[in-house]
Amino acid sequence: MKHETGIKGKLLVSLLVFTAVIIFVLWLLEVVFLNDIYKSIKINTINAASQRISQISEKDLPSYVMRLADRQDICVAVYDDSLNLIAGEHAGGQCVVHRISQDTVKLFYAATLESENQMFQSYLPAEEIESVIKKSNFFTWFFFDRNNASFGDDWHAGVTDNEVSYDCVLLSRVAQDADGNQIYILLSTAIIPVDSTVETIRFELNLIIGLLLIMSLIMAYVLSRWISRPLIRLSRASKSLPAGHFDSNGIGGYREVRELSDTLEYAAKEISKVDSLRKELIANVSHDLRTPLTLISGYSEVMRDLPGENTPENLQVIIDEAQRLSNLVNDMLDLSKLEAGMDVLNEEEIDFTELVRTIMHRYEKLMDKDGYKIRFEKESEHVLIRGDNLKLSQVIYNLVNNAVHYCGEDKTVIVRQIVQENTVRLEVIDHGEGIPKEKLNDIWERYYRIDKNHTTSTIGSGLGLSIVKKVLQLHSARFGVESELGKGSCFWFELPLA
Repeated sequence: MKHETGIKGKLLVSLLVFTAVIIFVLWLLEVVFLNDIYKSIKINTINAASQRISQISEKDLPSYVMRLADRQDICVAVYDDSLNLIAGEHAGGQCVVHRISQDTVKLFYAATLESENQMFQSYLPAEEIESVIKKSNFFTWFFFDRNNASFGDDWHAGVTDNEVSYDCVLLSRVAQDADGNQIYILLSTAIIPVDSTVETIRFELNLIIGLLLIMSLIMAYVLSRWISRPLIRLSRASKSLPAGHFDSNGIGGYREVRELSDTLEYAAKEISKVDSLRKELIANVSHDLRTPLTLISGYSEVMRDLPGENTPENLQVIIDEAQRLSNLVNDMLDLSKLEAGMDVLNEEEIDFTELVRTIMHRYEKLMDKDGYKIRFEKESEHVLIRGDNLKLSQVIYNLVNNAVHYCGEDKTVIVRQIVQENTVRLEVIDHGEGIPKEKLNDIWERYYRIDKNHTTSTIGSGLGLSIVKKVLQLHSARFGVESELGKGSCFWFELPLA
């Protein structure tokens, strides 16, 4: 037998895999790509800042620039179209915007105007910024030849000699403010190295990894016990299911387990019911087989041993009992085929009215001989349907035979055809004793009879209504029975018109 992993093992592996994926994603975001993410955020921030500045009116610009520099660590310088400084704020630390000369600002402004979208942005490494700031020809270095540029001494008076240790993002943009005036925006922000931060995060990540692994193991153990315990109890309880026993007490668990427990409990009841019906079926079939066989054997022995007993009457008894055996066997074979799905419909267009009328004619001898009154009532002639002629004939025969067997003292059976909107309904009515309400569903079961003590051959095999049910289900027909004790029964079915 192939070894299968239990729910505990699968849950443990699943949680460990999930934990490993989370740890890997955290490691990528917090260690490997942290610098790139940080740079991307700073670049997006400085771009967004330039756009927001262009949406501010001139009177509100100084206060907004102050807040921007303070909150987002961005050095800001905003000029009018004559390159007069409107608003500026130094964010502290390393700054490019406030350390370039006025001439360099003019060169930046001219180059920006010539660019396609009147904006340029550049990422400056730390090792290049200091050498650039200390030279006058920054514009030449920046736009044309960083390696071969010559630098002068025309920088702003605020230039300091502090050593530059950070990378920087520089943005130059020509735009219009909220009042429609042209403005020139210069922004810069430092890219502070995050190596020390990465080390801190790496240490914290190791702690997180340990905690996640411990928590996943604990969760796997707790969840697996919580999930598997009711399933184990359910599995043990279901071992008695083939015998028709199932005890759901003490299983408990979550909703799905309770639903499965209820289903198995229902299945156990049905298995017990089927087993009871099987035993009853064997007993009844044995009885029905034994009775005609006993009669055939007895009459045959009498005719063999006693002179003068070889009469037509005795032969007729043997023939009748042999026919009864044949009918019983045929009914059992027909029902077996229907239940196994081996019998298929041979559909054709049928004159339903003519089919019923033909069957009624065959009961004329019974009516003349035994005084039965079988009436066929119809509202329309030549009602057409699609179905299996032979199987529908069998349905009508079985319903009429059933009505004849239980029709009561008046010996009256009414067969009524009713045409509705798109269907035809056939009712077979008797005035017998009727059927108790609690037994209306049981009469369609195999070999079920209302009176278990019938022993005469007129009662039939006990399989007729079960055959009727299977055939009508093959035709997707609606069917049922209405009955009242002391007044009789009405069996009916409906078929769609062709």
